Amino acid sequence: MKQIICTLIMCLAYLALEAQNIENDTIKGQQLNEVVIEGEMQNVKPAVSTYIPGGNQKKSSQDAIDLLSQMGIPHIQVNPVSNTVLTLNGQPVSIYIDMQPATQEQLEALRPEDVRKVEYLAYPTDPRYQHKPYVVNFSLRRYEFGGYSKLTGRGNIMAGSGSGLAYGKLAYKRMTYDMIVSDKYTDRHNQGTDRTQIFRFPANDGTMNEVTRENKIGYSRLQQNNLGISFRAIYGTDKMSISNILSLDATNRPRLNSN
Repeated sequence: MKQIICTLIMCLAYLALEAQNIENDTIKGQQLNEVVIEGEMQNVKPAVSTYIPGGNQKKSSQDAIDLLSQMGIPHIQVNPVSNTVLTLNGQPVSIYIDMQPATQEQLEALRPEDVRKVEYLAYPTDPRYQHKPYVVNFSLRRYEFGGYSKLTGRGNIMAGSGSGLAYGKLAYKRMTYDMIVSDKYTDRHNQGTDRTQIFRFPANDGTMNEVTRENKIGYSRLQQNNLGISFRAIYGTDKMSISNILSLDATNRPRLNSN
């Protein structure tokens, strides 16, 4: 019996000694890097804000100004009627396409489906923006080889004016060629203002002589056409762009009369 008790005591002592050698359970910690979640459709930074137009916005837009109006960029206010873009405090915004200054005709010819992103820049340092204080830049998809053509037309019956535009674009590697033919017409009747002028002259007897002259427009008509043709060749890389433009503008006024 004593031998059994001694054997049990020795076993317990051995187990206690082994328990001291076992390390305490530990959980190793690992510091995680900062996780930044950005919206898929925009990336806002102090110098430049980048916006990605959605598929529905592209499909429902006709040109560059229409796309800006659909996107609702918070830094700018867009007037699709006058085709003007201003900052929130009323300053004009210069519009560029692939870092090239864009004319009104080029904005109308832009294909919204080709827009990859739209950038808003305040006081950009890149010399390609010509030191403009506020800039909107359309970054387009680049074609290795290919292009498109576009025909647009607008008319205002009440104002007696309208415009038409034909545009073609062809890209091959780093070269891009485009051509624009535009026409703006005006046909307005009875345009003008009636005027009444009163002249007073002192007479010798101290009274005032009064002479009244009236200019009233009985009939008037203005017909005018403005034709513009431009051809442009652009060599572009990520760091530089070179463009050459050949343009022709002509005005035809077949009728300008008034009674």
